[in-house]
Amino acid sequence: MADIRSKTVYIGITETDMMQSINEIMTKYREKQKEKGEKVDEVKNMPAFDRLGQPEDIANLVSFLASKDSDYITGQSIMVNGVAAFS
Repeated sequence: MADIRSKTVYIGITETDMMQSINEIMTKYREKQKEKGEKVDEVKNMPAFDRLGQPEDIANLVSFLASKDSDYITGQSIMVNGVAAFS
């Protein structure tokens, strides 16, 4: 029998260069925005932790899930999103 485990990580909005690029594009094309970065500030206020996710938040979970410490975990989907959404 194969030793296969299924683990899925769902990520929320994470503060990366790509997120910054998306914010810059949104700022250019949204006339109603008052200042650059307003949309990111709005999103920052959504999560319970009052901050955007950091790449390290995702990396720490993935590292754990890839380690022997998570051998008994399988068939799970885990959200990393600061409670911006939950199931």
